Amino acid sequence: MPKVILKRKAEVIAEISLLRKKKISVGSSRDNDIVISDKNISEHHCTIEIKDGTYELKDNNTLTGTKVNGRSVTIFELRPGNIISLGTHSLTIRPESGRQGQKTTDSGLSDGPKMYLLGIYGKYEGKKYEIIQGDTYIGREDSNPRGMVNDIALKEDMTVSKGHAKINCAAEKCTLTDIGSTGGVAVNGIKVGQLNDITISSGDEIAIGRTIFRFVIGDTADYSSSKKYGVFMMKMQRLISFVALFGILGVSVFYIYKGISGLSTLSASPAKLNIDFMQGWSADGNMPHEALVPYDVTSSPAMADINRDGTVDVVSVNATGKLYAWDGKNGRSLWDSVDIQAPGSASPVISDMNNDGFQDITVVSGNSMIYVIDGQSGVVVYKDMLGGTIKDLSPAVADLNLDGRNDIVVCSEEGSVYFIYSPGFETQTEKYTDTVEAPVYASPVIVATRKISPLAVISSYNSKVYIIDGRNREKKTIDLSERTGKAHLLAAAPGVGDLNGDGTPDIVVQSTLPQYISAIDISQFDVKWTYFVDPVPPGGLKHNASPVVTDVTGDGLGDVVAVSANGTVYALKGKTGYPAGELLWKLEVPESGRMLSSPALYDFNKNGSLDIAFAGESGTIYLVETGNDKRGNRLLAMTRASNSSITSSLSIGDADGDGLLEFAISDVTDSVHLLKTNARVFKNRVPWPMFLSGPGRTGMPADTESKQPFAIMLISGIAAALTALAVKFLAKKKVLMKRPKVVYL
Repeated sequence: MPKVILKRKAEVIAEISLLRKKKISVGSSRDNDIVISDKNISEHHCTIEIKDGTYELKDNNTLTGTKVNGRSVTIFELRPGNIISLGTHSLTIRPESGRQGQKTTDSGLSDGPKMYLLGIYGKYEGKKYEIIQGDTYIGREDSNPRGMVNDIALKEDMTVSKGHAKINCAAEKCTLTDIGSTGGVAVNGIKVGQLNDITISSGDEIAIGRTIFRFVIGDTADYSSSKKYGVFMMKMQRLISFVALFGILGVSVFYIYKGISGLSTLSASPAKLNIDFMQGWSADGNMPHEALVPYDVTSSPAMADINRDGTVDVVSVNATGKLYAWDGKNGRSLWDSVDIQAPGSASPVISDMNNDGFQDITVVSGNSMIYVIDGQSGVVVYKDMLGGTIKDLSPAVADLNLDGRNDIVVCSEEGSVYFIYSPGFETQTEKYTDTVEAPVYASPVIVATRKISPLAVISSYNSKVYIIDGRNREKKTIDLSERTGKAHLLAAAPGVGDLNGDGTPDIVVQSTLPQYISAIDISQFDVKWTYFVDPVPPGGLKHNASPVVTDVTGDGLGDVVAVSANGTVYALKGKTGYPAGELLWKLEVPESGRMLSSPALYDFNKNGSLDIAFAGESGTIYLVETGNDKRGNRLLAMTRASNSSITSSLSIGDADGDGLLEFAISDVTDSVHLLKTNARVFKNRVPWPMFLSGPGRTGMPADTESKQPFAIMLISGIAAALTALAVKFLAKKKVLMKRPKVVYL
């Protein structure tokens, strides 16, 4: 069966068996029988026609011409062994297999058995190079330093010298010579040595650079693994590289899936939001009691994975002075309740106080004690007597002096402000006490950004707001009565957020009776606007709900959402030129009774803006859409959560790890309820962990997931890039291992 062998220098690219076709076209165009990609070859360069057992070559009037055995021809009758030169490529007709003798063709070229180097390991694995009679030069470039053309150019292997080796063949006797290579040549594992030569036989294995070749005589295509080199480690490296490659592919696919799943979670909005009781969940050991009369704001539960078991836990303090921690999935107690002695209405704060990686609980008692309790074990790691009445004022936790350890700020009604530095580290603990004008009914908050040092914000009932630097303890005062001409009876923790886009948080305060909402620019220590809430809330209340800051209008600036005890929710524009404030919308909540529950923030309907969740005196939980259009004052959902009044704030998180949000809330009888929603969230996430959210009581979500889409897209992008690189590597590897094509025409 005649063959046409296509080569680029010594490299065999394809072997074309001539079975049926009598006329074969050769050129660079893809419609040819033999396609050669070479800029020096015309689209339809020449034809080979079989006539009565002979092969006639015809050049198609090309510019570069066609040569046979180095001589330009137009029409030529080919004989076996003739070499047709086309640019950098060549074609040779070989007779049927098994009919090759030791005769000499008309061209003077030997038609004896052919000899080849087969790449069996390394960069040129799968390649096939023909060894001609006479000299075959091997090197890294097209020619060696002596000016001799390299028939085999191993350009992709920098360990190969420009002029590396030479094989000289006379009949079937071949000699390999190291012509002065740097890395050397080895035959069957034995170095030849510079300028030395060695006789090679069929089956010998020759190492040149990073490739092992097998020398064969005849058409034997033995590409099997090396038998004469200790290539076990090399094979292991290949195996390890492929395992690592597929590992990267697996990780990439996983993170792409996570990215798609995460983006789906961020955008998935239920057709209708529902709130239902958590099936099979009850707080282990918690005993409800008769509601105290009169009642006011009560302690709010908190949510966090305090023992790091992968499940979100619920922490609550009841009116008898017991601190509980329950597994959020089943309500089982994590440890025995801790007796902290009648705390009043102060809420627990969850934060890592001793840098051990576990969340701790900071809480105050009714007898002016402050406790830090280890979340993993329930052991008290710090306690101290502070003095004054602090039973209704929740502490704030943050790194005030920027030493990498969390500190505590807590106030007494008598106006004492206690700074406790590093309470989780006994040898490091330092206390500092300042004073503000009494009485103080509002819990402190912390303002902390990259632009400013951590600031403690304390609101006095006598219309004054104090700002104390946590590092240098410098104190500044803003007198709202003096600045606005209106008395602000402040009994709720302020909200914090950037209202004007200057990168520095502003403070929003909400007074009791009369009810004013004022925005304070702390960078200029100036009151920007004051809004009067009408109708007037009912009297007889010591405390009221705290406002929150969120982007209602969708302009990238913070706006104010406030829940009034009169049963109305107000949304006010954060940046406005009106000194009296600017109302965006208000919503009268049905069947609420008085509302003392401070709102919690989360984007329940996935429309890009944070919604609010709060409770009413009627025992009902409400979800209200805040923006970002005129439909913002829409009631998304409501459900009766308790037969008793609810005056605590909610915490929000995925308590049971199913990717759906739950609410934790307690009523005035100390009954703790866990309610499930159909709003999706990342598993085990807690976007609103406690009263007024973050440890510093900043009035903003601890984890709004605003950065999650970007993080997911980044991870997915990196994973996709790794996947593309891996696929490219595999494709390249496949090309390198591809043997000469066998074509039947």
